[in-house]
Amino acid sequence: MHGTIDSLDDQKVVLRCANAKLTFDRNAIRGVEKKAAEKHEASKEEAPAAKQEKAEE
Repeated sequence: MHGTIDSLDDQKVVLRCANAKLTFDRNAIRGVEKKAAEKHEASKEEAPAAKQEKAEE
C-alpha cells in the first residue's frame, strides 16, 4: 500500500490514497520509505563516505 500520511497519533495512521483516506493501526505498518528525491539526496551524501572508507583500506 502506498500513500501520503494524512495524520497520525500514538495508535492510528491515516493514509491518503487515490482520493480516499484509509485508517490503519500504527503497529500494522512495517516501514516508511523516503520519497525518491530524498533517497537521491541521501545516496549523494553517502557516496563520499564510502569512497573514503575504500581509500583507508
